[in-house]
Amino acid sequence: AVPVRAWPSADASDHARGSLRSLLGPRLAPGGVSDRASRVAGPPEGARNLRFSPRLPRFVGSNRSPVMANYHYMSLHQAWVTNQKLVNIYGVITRVDIPRPCSGTDYKQRVWVTDQSARDISFGGGADDDEGGGGGAAKDVMIMFFGDRDALLTNAREGDIVRIHRLEKREWQRRPQFVAKIGVIRSGAAAGGVARCHFCLFRGLPSAEGDVLPEEPFQTSSQKYTFNVTDRANVKRLRELVSSGSFRDAALDNPFTVPISSITHLDPKKTHHADQYDLHCKVLEVITNPETGRTTLVVWDGSDSRPFPPGVTNLGPSGGGLESQSSVNDVSPFGGVGEYPAFFFAPFEPERAVTRELVEKYEKDRGPIPKYGSAFPVVMRNFDIAKEDMPSRGAWIRLMKLSSWVREGQRQGLFTQHSSWAPSQPNPSFQEAYSERLENNDVAMWAPRGIEWEGRDGAPNGKNTLTKTAHAHVPLSTLREVLASPAPSRHRVAVRVVGHYPKDVHDFCSTSNEGGETNSSENAEWSYNLSLVLEDGTARLKAHLAPPESSAFFHGVPACDLWESSVTYDRVAAKTKALVEHHIDRPHEGWVVVCLMSYLVPNEGVRKRDKKHPGTRCFQMFGTSVVGPHA
Repeated sequence: AVPVRAWPSADASDHARGSLRSLLGPRLAPGGVSDRASRVAGPPEGARNLRFSPRLPRFVGSNRSPVMANYHYMSLHQAWVTNQKLVNIYGVITRVDIPRPCSGTDYKQRVWVTDQSARDISFGGGADDDEGGGGGAAKDVMIMFFGDRDALLTNAREGDIVRIHRLEKREWQRRPQFVAKIGVIRSGAAAGGVARCHFCLFRGLPSAEGDVLPEEPFQTSSQKYTFNVTDRANVKRLRELVSSGSFRDAALDNPFTVPISSITHLDPKKTHHADQYDLHCKVLEVITNPETGRTTLVVWDGSDSRPFPPGVTNLGPSGGGLESQSSVNDVSPFGGVGEYPAFFFAPFEPERAVTRELVEKYEKDRGPIPKYGSAFPVVMRNFDIAKEDMPSRGAWIRLMKLSSWVREGQRQGLFTQHSSWAPSQPNPSFQEAYSERLENNDVAMWAPRGIEWEGRDGAPNGKNTLTKTAHAHVPLSTLREVLASPAPSRHRVAVRVVGHYPKDVHDFCSTSNEGGETNSSENAEWSYNLSLVLEDGTARLKAHLAPPESSAFFHGVPACDLWESSVTYDRVAAKTKALVEHHIDRPHEGWVVVCLMSYLVPNEGVRKRDKKHPGTRCFQMFGTSVVGPHA
């Protein structure tokens, strides 16, 4: 960490605390020399005929006030413990909300700041603390800003430095609360007046490597502002803090921030998170339903969302109870219907004929398609979405105070009236973890360890292997990679089977004559014809099973009329149950490895495929057999 000078303590003498003069050294006279040196050497050459005031340094910039006030700045720790009602502070922004409408015409904005003294603040505990971590040492302090939307810190980002004059200190729930009213006062006894609180924003980090940080603030709450040697030293000192590891700890190590894979609860039967949580993630897409106007943020951090049985649906924080609204046979391949259905985002629809040119154009416009990691839907609800700013696609953001529910086996985030989001920088820890997944080809975080070995060569969990393939040497892929690959293509994937068609196992077998019509005569040849709904952490799709591959899939069980043969039906039903049976408290079970191929089918009425009529993409399983414990 970069060594920094300590702030003067709250009980230091007035001389030691005044304008931090004891820390900053002797005052600089015009020309950049100290008062002491100027008394010895006299005025600089060429300036002997000019008249300087030793108390009024020369300024550059028309917005700097020609009158200098002597402001006493407190550290955050001093501001926390002082009895003064108005304080002046400097701080580094660790988080900043997007302005949200509040009662009346004002907007509110939460800004978290830190400095070298913040770790000395004790919040006194409490799991719901917005600052620190619910007990122990603090990392940042929250400030509530109120004012017109355009007057707030709309251009601020993590690492910026904020200077606030006349910040109001109040008490809320027996704790200090800092409030900054900016601009015109809209209500109360002072309505019509102008708030006395003002701020300046300085860049703490360069926008690009090699850029020189300007001394001037990039945003101010008033046309004129003061800036002297004390301010210059404070900005320099905090820029050193921003470039140190301690700032990264304060900005990234938020105890409420969890990866998508860790949105869990100690009670697995309770499928919504008991406490609110934060995400630090990248926005893959912002989707607004044209019919309902409802917006869904699709976010990603490189981890996989926890899987649930496909029939599980709950009401989230409002209802809380666990429901099983549908059976496994009612699950939709790509999400259900209703007001809040399951939603599986994919860069390309499963039936779309994907080409290399289409993939290249997509990645050029929207960035690289991540191979691994769930596209986590965050449903916006319980407030006027028209008044909420939405993040842009590809941006890293923080989502704060989210809740969640489960819809048809898919966990979804809930953006409620208590939630907020803030622009952010990429999370280095999450990026490193994702790079490690790529290096290890860890396609499914919730699958059992060693699943890629399919029980061969003494691999772990070999006794619990449900399927084996004829292509165990092929590296595993995710379903998102399958969907982003032009047809024809072949892949080996680790998935869960979450549904099947036909819904009744009795109908898995059928007969067909040359015309394609079903023939139920006794002498007809029976074969398995069905579809399975496959799911991993990245997508959900429907894959067909047709002869001759379907015969190998139901290994050792010849196809026949399952309505007539109860023995054969029991064997097929047992294999099917082993595939589709999932337990809410055992998310690592029920995973299988299958081989999957894609192909194109000409559209109806089109004799020959071409670029204008490429056809419909379909998926079929091959080279896979069920050898599970129920075989």
